[in-house]
Amino acid sequence: MLKRLFLEAALDDDVDAFALFAVVDREVGGTDEEKAALAGSVIRDLLITGKLVPGVPTRAGFVPWRITGAEAADVIDAEWQRIVPVPEFGDIAWFDITTKGRSDLGDA
Repeated sequence: MLKRLFLEAALDDDVDAFALFAVVDREVGGTDEEKAALAGSVIRDLLITGKLVPGVPTRAGFVPWRITGAEAADVIDAEWQRIVPVPEFGDIAWFDITTKGRSDLGDA
């Protein structure tokens, strides 16, 4: 359920870690630490499976990081630990849905 909600959030626009944390807050609840761990776990899975890509939104469009999904997941995990537990707007990374992610939603 959360994976689908994360992908849906990224359909219309780039989303940041704060927005994905908010999905967990709204749908599951729990302590901030529990929500951060769950959001991080879902983000990791979506990056490793190639359904989301991290990057930077610019005026020219979204610029993805030039590293693998697994490497990106490790970077994001480390950054999340640095700001534990709740990210603020724009913290850590921005995410865009990939063709594979759209396909999972039936939008390809």
